[in-house]
Amino acid sequence: MKKRKIPIQILFLISSIVSVNSAVAADHSEPLGLLEAENRLATISCIQCDLQGLILTNQNFSNANLQGANLTGAILWGMNLTSANLTDAILSDAYMTGVDLRKARLADAVLQGAEIFGADLSGAQLLHADFSDANLSRSKLNGADLRGADLGDAYLSEASASGANLRDADLTYADLRGANLSGANLSGSILLGADFRGANLSHAQLLSADLANKKLTGANLFGTNLYQADLRSADLSGISLLNANLAGTNLKDANLSEASLSGADLYQANLRGATLSGANLAGANFTQANLRSTDLRTADLTGANLTGASLAKAAMQGVVLCNTTMPDGSLVYSGC
Repeated sequence: MKKRKIPIQILFLISSIVSVNSAVAADHSEPLGLLEAENRLATISCIQCDLQGLILTNQNFSNANLQGANLTGAILWGMNLTSANLTDAILSDAYMTGVDLRKARLADAVLQGAEIFGADLSGAQLLHADFSDANLSRSKLNGADLRGADLGDAYLSEASASGANLRDADLTYADLRGANLSGANLSGSILLGADFRGANLSHAQLLSADLANKKLTGANLFGTNLYQADLRSADLSGISLLNANLAGTNLKDANLSEASLSGADLYQANLRGATLSGANLAGANFTQANLRSTDLRTADLTGANLTGASLAKAAMQGVVLCNTTMPDGSLVYSGC
């Protein structure tokens, strides 16, 4: 079996780190030693190096240039890779638990099956990166650029991706249970089989998103933009959709029982056959919405606007109508 050689750059690098760290440890009062170490490490460059299986735990590679490097199966626990250049790098099956990748560049990098539990990728550039089958549970992706990234079958449970850009990303069968996606942009993303139960999607962008048949119980969709999204037969029971934009959304046969849609915009939404029993619809806009055969029993329509809406065959027993604008434009106060 051919023995793999470790590049001379890395051998020099490791010896430099050890010697500098030893000097600093021997004399804590010597600030120049630490500064010298940081300056030296800032110049690390190992472009397209073969680093497969290398053990580099807890090392400082901030600002390093590892573009195109092959780190398949490498053990990188606790490393500092802030602002590092890992564009086109291969990190498949790498062990990256607790790695600091803030503002790192990983565009087109391959991280298939990598263990990235609890890592910090906040503000990282991850365009078209391949995270398929990777474990990103409890990781931080706040403000990261994940446009076009492959997150198919990835584990993102309890991860934080607040304000992240996931436009056109592939989230097929991704596990996003309990994830924080507040303010994230998921427009155009592939969401087939993705699990969003208990996720925070408040103020997220989900324009034209395909969420048909999704189980979103426990999710927070406060102020979320779901314009023209497909939510057919989705389970939205008991969730918060306060002030959400659901204009033009397809909610045919969806379950919205006990959900809170106060102040939501459902202009021209299709709610045919949907279940809204016990829902809070106060102040919601149903102008020109399709509510045919909808179950509205015991729902609260206080201050709601139903101008031009279709209520044919809708079940309305026990509905609260107070200052409610009916389809013909008349106001009803009977439930006040």
